[in-house]
Amino acid sequence: MGKGLRRDYAKAMQWLRKASAAGNVIAMNGIATMYENGEGVPRNYGKTMLWLRRAAARGSATAMVDIGDLYTGGMGVPRDCARAIGWYKMAAARGNGFENTLAMEKIGDLYSSGFDGVPKSYRRAEMWYRRAASAGDAAARKSLAKLKAEGH
Repeated sequence: MGKGLRRDYAKAMQWLRKASAAGNVIAMNGIATMYENGEGVPRNYGKTMLWLRRAAARGSATAMVDIGDLYTGGMGVPRDCARAIGWYKMAAARGNGFENTLAMEKIGDLYSSGFDGVPKSYRRAEMWYRRAASAGDAAARKSLAKLKAEGH
């Protein structure tokens, strides 16, 4: 991919901004990714969050999962896994697709581990893993099998 082409982050940002101005959530997510990774712009988690929130406000499950990830990792915001679960739940409720099953799996992971203030609950973890697994998520099936193998 991109063979023979020179990376031009400035041009990419220009096109992403045009598309986002027209309401394109994929472009908004793209701008957020550029700020998160420092691709052609200085890394800036504040701007990452700004663009993700714009996309999430327009229903982007991808943005909702990414916002949850920022809160889980404490990237540019204080680590807040309870808040992350809220964002993951919003993404999980958005139709069918990879992002909503990924969100379900991430919720299961947080309940399974009891990470950073989230109360450990194997029952809740199992419920979320089952939802994701029933929607076809292979990683959730593996997590569910591990939970059962460990006697939970």
